[in-house]
Amino acid sequence: MPLFRLFLAGFIVFTVAFAFSGCVRYVPPASELEQSNRGNSTVPSNSSSQSAGASNSDSSVLQLAGADEFFNYEKEIQERLKTLQSARRPLLSAQQAGGYVLGIGDVFSVTVFQFPELNQENITVSQDGTVALPLIGDRISVAGKTIPELRGFLEARYRDYIVNPNIIIALKNIQSSQVSISGAVAKPGIYPLRESGMLVSDVLALAGGRTNSAGNRILVMPSPHRAAVDGLPQAEEARAVEIWYEDLIGDVNSNPVVLPVVHGDTIVVPEAGSYEVDGEVNKPGSYSLNKKTTAFSAVASAGGFTYGAKVDEVELIRDIGGGKKALLAMNLEEVALQGKSDLRLRDGDVVRVPTASGRHVQRQIVEAINGIFRGIGIQARP
Repeated sequence: MPLFRLFLAGFIVFTVAFAFSGCVRYVPPASELEQSNRGNSTVPSNSSSQSAGASNSDSSVLQLAGADEFFNYEKEIQERLKTLQSARRPLLSAQQAGGYVLGIGDVFSVTVFQFPELNQENITVSQDGTVALPLIGDRISVAGKTIPELRGFLEARYRDYIVNPNIIIALKNIQSSQVSISGAVAKPGIYPLRESGMLVSDVLALAGGRTNSAGNRILVMPSPHRAAVDGLPQAEEARAVEIWYEDLIGDVNSNPVVLPVVHGDTIVVPEAGSYEVDGEVNKPGSYSLNKKTTAFSAVASAGGFTYGAKVDEVELIRDIGGGKKALLAMNLEEVALQGKSDLRLRDGDVVRVPTASGRHVQRQIVEAINGIFRGIGIQARP
């Protein structure tokens, strides 16, 4: 037994010296890194930040460097979606009023009951939006009308020539309104819009839904012409409007996002991205972002916190474009125990758990000693 005590004392002395020498891992918070790197233009990649700060009404989110940019980035994405929804809201009314709106290149037929000589097959809407029909003229404007509207219009015109005309219009081919969908869907391709007000979710269904490799975002990219019509900044025509898949389908707690698609839209379903969890967690590494994941659930995926974790200042680092990163510190203790708001992760996010100041040596020494105790069959008592 004296020999064991001597061994144990020697191990403790060695472990303390080892810890204070810096060999035991210590993950500093970003604020400490900034102080030590003040005057340097480069911050280590696992704590990249932009210097900014602002207050936030939710105490579970402690704003550090880059907080303003972080929230402005998210706000801009949300505003683009709201702008597009507002501009396209009239299309929903058109859908309710009668469905598909005829356009240039569309092909339809006209049947006039009891007057077969007036029937017309494969009528193509010309570039000026008109067609030629017997008796009533060579330049009949049809583009922009729904099928019921066109039927009423033609019956009114033919009433000058026949009594109580009964007309049937059949849409044969749609050329004026098409959208493309690509990415992680079962049947990518170009699809005709068979009615006005078709939604992003409708096109996704036509394409057979998402594949198993799909991520949780849907991107809608209006054509340059439509971007201007929809009120989006023309300098940002190529930028996509983003919808979370969970928001698109809705759930028991929220209504689905309703966004009509129009001719020229491109829908992209990206494959699942990834996020990283680093620092004081049991299983640091990279994880697939194939479902809705928050900062809290990311830590859970990484095996939870170690004893040395600074749970009230977990750092979320996000690329906000233009070579910039934004950083927030989140109080995950309040998220877990008080139900405070959590944040959804994006592709490329890094969740970093710093070491709690003043506790990292004690906790890591206790764990090291407990490991030795377990190895020689002695009950560990922290």
